[in-house]
Amino acid sequence: SSMKIILVTFSIIASLSQLSSQNHDYKTMRDSLTRLSCKPSDSLTIAKSNQELLSLDTSLITENIHLYYKDLAWSYSRLFNWSKDTTHVKKCIENLEKVSAHLPDSPSTYWELAFWHGFLKNCENSSFFLSKYIALSEEQYLNYEQIERLRAKCE
Repeated sequence: SSMKIILVTFSIIASLSQLSSQNHDYKTMRDSLTRLSCKPSDSLTIAKSNQELLSLDTSLITENIHLYYKDLAWSYSRLFNWSKDTTHVKKCIENLEKVSAHLPDSPSTYWELAFWHGFLKNCENSSFFLSKYIALSEEQYLNYEQIERLRAKCE
């Protein structure tokens, strides 16, 4: 009987350690957590996706964490579109900065950071991230008209 208890305990411990050592790729969880897209969405769908993302234990994500932060930033930008509450823009920026920490060579992340900082009139930050965007982008992808429009927000 005590041998049976020892075996059951050992098998539970082995199962738990196997679970905690598994790799969790955010890409595989992504579709079940978010319903974010460029298409029009109602505010309830966006708020629900945002809450589901926030409830995720990020310590379990071992791969593609930058996508998690990008999705969270996207949800905050969409919440701002509905609410006009700039707190959402600040949360968007916080998460985009986490994306850039995990993926430092992403021109699109720097463009978004430059855009949102410019929107908030944080001109020094906007200029800094715009410079990084330009430095990392291939010449054929640079749209100088958009760049000038972004710079004009701070003039």
